[in-house]
Amino acid sequence: MGKYIFLDIDGTLYNHRENKIPESAIEAIDKAKEAGHMIFISTGRSICQLKQINHINYDGVITSAGAYVYVDHKVLFEETISNEELNDISEICGELNIAYCYEGISGVYLQKAAQDYFELNRESRALKKEEELQELFCFYNISEYTKGEKIFKLSLFSTSYSALIRLGEMLGKDYKVVVTTESKEKRVGNMCVAELTLSHIHKASGIKKILDYYNSAFEDAIAIGDSMNDAEMIEACKVGIAMGNADARLKEIANYVTADIGEDGLYKAFAKYGLLGK
Repeated sequence: MGKYIFLDIDGTLYNHRENKIPESAIEAIDKAKEAGHMIFISTGRSICQLKQINHINYDGVITSAGAYVYVDHKVLFEETISNEELNDISEICGELNIAYCYEGISGVYLQKAAQDYFELNRESRALKKEEELQELFCFYNISEYTKGEKIFKLSLFSTSYSALIRLGEMLGKDYKVVVTTESKEKRVGNMCVAELTLSHIHKASGIKKILDYYNSAFEDAIAIGDSMNDAEMIEACKVGIAMGNADARLKEIANYVTADIGEDGLYKAFAKYGLLGK
């Protein structure tokens, strides 16, 4: 019986050090599809930010870390953060000197400090021109956000790790703040980056929506990721695989740690679990 394979994008499928998807990863996905398995993207990115994977043969997507699920040409699930809640969160972020961006269905709306982070990130990785990067990732100034557009999550930026933790404490049980750059070597410009979602929303909850749709279960699912926003799906699926370049905390809970993304890690993981067919 075919498996349901869930892949993170950044650091798992897309190699930012080389600004591309490894050819071996594309080959692995094609072979797995031919062998009868199904491929799903499971990412923290918004649905409008998938241009870099348009050439990948996948069956559906979980975006916004579980808040939006699209399969079989239809939306299976979506849950947004209300304008009133956004205002409250933004006010607290201001008090704690935390920059943020709203991640919506049509665009990602950044404060100036968040724009500065992405520009510094672009320069450090010799990425495309700023305007090309903005088009690729649907970046807009936060002044262009229009109330009523669906917003699924926020990304947060602060030089203070403790400020991000404090934000989670102040928001209470309805929200979750996941710091994705806890280790200093993963930071750009000493900036800690975090994701803010509704507490009951995560990649595993998105995976369950898809598995339910296909009358299947986590026993038939395999998840591969590299960041702490992958933790729930790594724990929930029958097989949870961490990339060699993954956060050390994720490696501790994974069933298997494959090679680095730049060393054909995805292909090797597929081979390890017999997903490539004959």
